[in-house]
Amino acid sequence: MGLENRIARRVESQMFISFSVLNEMGSPMVGSMGLALNISRTGVMLENRNEIGINRRLALEVAVGDDTIKVKGIVKYSQAVEDNFHIGIHFLDLNPDEVALLEKYYPDI
Repeated sequence: MGLENRIARRVESQMFISFSVLNEMGSPMVGSMGLALNISRTGVMLENRNEIGINRRLALEVAVGDDTIKVKGIVKYSQAVEDNFHIGIHFLDLNPDEVALLEKYYPDI
């Protein structure tokens, strides 16, 4: 994903995120953990051993300090990198308080 496609500035991150792949009805199917490589107000780049297809919807739990943000996202990008996949996820339903929490812990986003 080139920088020209990004809406918001991303900053490096090294936090684990739990997520579930959602089915067409919005129910969780498969759960896993991934490493957030970078994060922004609008999304996250996740590293995971398993590929997740473009346009798949996810339910994510993002640990931010002592808080947890629960947010839905959609996969916009997926690329194999060595033994893992880098997966670009666009947040779908962050509210202003959650954005403010992200900005508190990641002021450069």
